[in-house]
Amino acid sequence: FAIKHFNLTLYKPTYQNIKSSLISGWSLFISTVGISLYRETNTLMLGFLTGNYEIVGFYALADKFIRIVQLIANTFSQALFPFFGRSLTTNRKETIIKFKKIGIYYSFFLLICSISLFVFIPWVIKIYLGDNFIEIVRDVRIMSPVILVGGLNYYFGINGLVNFNHKNAFTSFVLIA
Repeated sequence: FAIKHFNLTLYKPTYQNIKSSLISGWSLFISTVGISLYRETNTLMLGFLTGNYEIVGFYALADKFIRIVQLIANTFSQALFPFFGRSLTTNRKETIIKFKKIGIYYSFFLLICSISLFVFIPWVIKIYLGDNFIEIVRDVRIMSPVILVGGLNYYFGINGLVNFNHKNAFTSFVLIA
């Protein structure tokens, strides 16, 4: 489809092209691995550390509610990545101003999402899971700031540091976190 509709041509990459791509993308690859490790191993680590699989189940359900809201919030930020990448090539100064301005609005949006989930999660749990899983409300409330912090991490980390050519700094921050 893409070849036909966007007049793309396929070519066989050279060894030098592959090597160059791997070297230039290495820090971003490492940061992605780091992010995946700390996001995807929480449930596993909780199971190992507590041995209480009821707690692990409650945590996993709470985590799903957090991720649903993050998915909605981060879609906006992901859509901005190519915009900032393109804008930087034409007017860096104006792009920085736009980045800061959008960042303020996006931060406010994330805060509203975090607070909304904190406030409305009892009703959501009751509708979705019934009265049997009301313990999850506490877990979601404890985790609700992750929406704000995680969203800011994506916006300022990926959209900011990566687009503004500070990939190594982003990788370092992710690995430290």
